[in-house]
Amino acid sequence: MIRTRFAPVPSGVFTINDLHNALFSYLIAKHEKGEFLLRIEDINQEKYSMKAEQNIYNILKLFGLQYDNKPVIQSERLNIYKQYIKFLIENDYAYYCFCDEKQLAKERLEATSKNETYMYDGRCRNLTKEEVNNKISNGDKYSIRQKVSKEGTTSFHDEVYGDITFENKYLEDQILLKSDETPTYNLSNVVDDGLMNITHVTRSNEYLSSTPKYVQLYDNFNFDTPKIIHFPMIVDANKKINNDSIISLLNQGYLPEALLNYIALLGWSPKSNKEIFSLEELVEEFDYKHITKDSCYFDIEKLNWYNKYYLKRMVDEEYLKYIIPFIIRNCNMEGKDRDYVNKIALLYKEHIKNAMELVELIKIFFDNDIVYHDECRKYLKNSEQVKKIVLTFKNEIIKINDWNVTSITQCLNNVSEICNTPTKDIYMPIRISITGITQGPDIIETINLIGKEKILNRLG
Repeated sequence: MIRTRFAPVPSGVFTINDLHNALFSYLIAKHEKGEFLLRIEDINQEKYSMKAEQNIYNILKLFGLQYDNKPVIQSERLNIYKQYIKFLIENDYAYYCFCDEKQLAKERLEATSKNETYMYDGRCRNLTKEEVNNKISNGDKYSIRQKVSKEGTTSFHDEVYGDITFENKYLEDQILLKSDETPTYNLSNVVDDGLMNITHVTRSNEYLSSTPKYVQLYDNFNFDTPKIIHFPMIVDANKKINNDSIISLLNQGYLPEALLNYIALLGWSPKSNKEIFSLEELVEEFDYKHITKDSCYFDIEKLNWYNKYYLKRMVDEEYLKYIIPFIIRNCNMEGKDRDYVNKIALLYKEHIKNAMELVELIKIFFDNDIVYHDECRKYLKNSEQVKKIVLTFKNEIIKINDWNVTSITQCLNNVSEICNTPTKDIYMPIRISITGITQGPDIIETINLIGKEKILNRLG
């Protein structure tokens, strides 16, 4: 049975790349009716955040990425890692390193300043047992480093990048246990992958160069090396790793379905040209052999396209249940009943890309004053005909006693006739004069919902 794992560090925000990682790991497992496991890598307690851990659970649930079995919590497994460290020491696969951390940091900084890649030189690698015991007896601080094989090469097959070979002389003896006796990711991820019977290791390609050291550890522990699947990182417009927060995107009004659909297609190509996928359809079609190698750009406009699609296909009741809380949190609701707010929300359903865009657009219904941008001010002063249309509209509005769609329609017909202008040509001057913007939903419904009093105040 295929077993994959998602192994986040609960220390910061849950990013687009975190969701990408979780989704691909989930799809690889479920496509083959396997198991998707969750591992919380919380060993570094200084950076640990309970809120970040809870966000991991909440987001996976929200996006439907249900993990199998109980989560594996690394902070509860410290004794296990120490047993494996002992095994490595006893079998000469690791060694005690007594190097001063400040000195190593200084050396690393000097290498960086020379634009050189720093690699620990292994100066503690060949200490005798007697030298090691004496230093430990003296109370010298130490870490434990992997004794990487320095001869020959280490090769592995990546399911995306193919056969890869590294010359061992370029592999650094990485730290496995820090001086505070805390295991590092380099150790714990290999131990847990082995003990959890992970068959397919999935991670972003930033870890590709570290893989040969992990492969050596799998061999040291007599673990079967899992299939290795590296996939591309999602980058921003500057080609830097995109660290946008998923919660931030949700708070902007992007739907989980839209985010999931879009992110699934970053770095993976389906067999067909199909663009719309439910999670169930992704499980059915996802094949990791179609994961691409190149980094993928997160295009907010493409996400907007997906989100608009999913908003439009919602039934009205579902749409209102989702969208109204955004309006309540961000608009002045004084004197506004739910029926009125519902009408405004539905008026824009076919036009918006996300919920917060709606909030900005509907301020014309909630705020007493509106802002006219320079472009709109110039338009209203552009010609005597425009001025005439606006003034005529004001005069006809004043005459309306029974405020409804029918009377407003008649009002606009009157303006068209008095100004000798086709009805469609009077819409722009009127829209700009009462909303301050050039585009929007149906003008008659807009006038109706803004209300007579607000419109006359805005017309001056």
